[in-house]
Amino acid sequence: MARSLLFYKYMLEIALKRPVGLNLESNEENHMRTTLKLSSLLLTGLLLVACEQDGPAERAGEAIDDAADEIGDAGDDFGDAIEDACEEVKDGVDAEDQDC
Repeated sequence: MARSLLFYKYMLEIALKRPVGLNLESNEENHMRTTLKLSSLLLTGLLLVACEQDGPAERAGEAIDDAADEIGDAGDDFGDAIEDACEEVKDGVDAEDQDC
């Protein structure tokens, strides 16, 4: 948590192009620009923090990906078994072409 706060302080200093501890200029245009920059940084920070945690949709997506990988592996195993059976049959009949 402290590391995140230091990151946001650093980003704020970059956006303002000066250390955070200094007083902001009082003219209205600069104040508006500073407010916009601060709001953008805050929103970005909140979005980054929210992305760190997996929600139910993320977990469901990962489960689907895992299931698809398992199905793909099972399909590969099945294909290998068919190829092995084909080679055994060709060996049994002394076929010239041994490729399946």
